Amino acid sequence: LAVVINEERSKAIIQQVLNGTVNLGITSFRLDQQAMYETLFQKKRLVYEHLFSGHLCAFVGLEHPLAKQQQVTLAEVNHYSQTCFLKDIPMYALMEHIEGMGITSDALTSLDRNVFQNIVYRFSDLNSIKQIAARNLAIAILPRQLNQDSADRWQLKLLEIADVDLSFTVGLVRNAGGLLSRAEECTIEMLKEISQAK
Repeated sequence: LAVVINEERSKAIIQQVLNGTVNLGITSFRLDQQAMYETLFQKKRLVYEHLFSGHLCAFVGLEHPLAKQQQVTLAEVNHYSQTCFLKDIPMYALMEHIEGMGITSDALTSLDRNVFQNIVYRFSDLNSIKQIAARNLAIAILPRQLNQDSADRWQLKLLEIADVDLSFTVGLVRNAGGLLSRAEECTIEMLKEISQAK
């Protein structure tokens, strides 16, 4: 049995797992959102299995006004145009009935509010994001794991955002009662091996 891989944004993946469209998803969320996601997973009978953690940083072109700095504040980043991946579906779309889940609509609004306030460019592929940043048109908001060779090739400089915790977790999500094929089990084993090497 073959494994079909489809790339989507994190919340769209969770929605597809909930709908039964896919058996297994890889998703991520910021650690400051962890309690909300754990509530969602518990109420919707989803299993989340952590693979690895990461941290969002700012990447700028070498001629960008912030390029001389080693770290920046969120306010400094928000002063300039930003680029990132396409926006997810809103969190409330994952919950058919918020009542009884202990989650208020205000909490959902807060959860979906992006800390980055000046996102001008959104792309579905990494190369477009890096290209916009390399041309000094915007700051790229990307995981620190963007390897140094890639940053050097695109002539980008990594800047730590010092005053806000932008840590995130990446893991597997599936229905608690769902059965996985042998191919899917092998895929999980492979992903765990890859994540342990990070």
